[in-house]
Amino acid sequence: MFFEIRRKNGSTQRIQTQETLESKIVLERSAVPADAETVSFHDEAFTAQTGEKGFFLMPSVAFCQETCLTFFREREDAREVFRDNDMPLFARAGKGKALLAVVEGMKLDYELVIGVKGGRYYLYPRFLLETGMYENIVLRYFRLTGEEATPAGMARTYRNVLLKGGEVRPLRERVREQSILAESLMGPQVRVRMGWKPMPPAVLEQDRNDPPAVHVAVTFD
Repeated sequence: MFFEIRRKNGSTQRIQTQETLESKIVLERSAVPADAETVSFHDEAFTAQTGEKGFFLMPSVAFCQETCLTFFREREDAREVFRDNDMPLFARAGKGKALLAVVEGMKLDYELVIGVKGGRYYLYPRFLLETGMYENIVLRYFRLTGEEATPAGMARTYRNVLLKGGEVRPLRERVREQSILAESLMGPQVRVRMGWKPMPPAVLEQDRNDPPAVHVAVTFD
């Protein structure tokens, strides 16, 4: 695994790294030159060959309100970059195991690059240094198996990370300080997806005369 630094003059520099005993990968702020534009992190663990069982997982991203799963199907070479990640994580799963990476340093200034080239899939974070590096780049690995090596298991793992770090607190604790929150426990909001139109739509420019059919998933019956 390595970090690749790209400088404003177009030159690149690789820094080999390894996972610490605390399952973290760290790039010190002092190791990055002042004229660096981006820092990418690459790990063979986040690659796969076409036809392999498993998937890449990315959190909700720009123009998509749902978690994205990319399966390793045969397809033409392609590459996408996602800047707006709702949660600072990404994962690779397959054969009953998963590797979940949580970004803990510079987590507000990175994008995910995903693609396939010559039958080889890849996924990596690229940190954007538009305002410079204000802290170390830190990623933390979680190795999951069995039921935890699923999207739901990854969500549970990340939830526990937030709880242990004090970034979120369950309502049963907060209600002791704010009694008004007890009312929300009696009536949680539930959203039911009633239906949807196909994406991408068959008709790009629609009006009332040529709308695509709506797929009804839940009726009021």
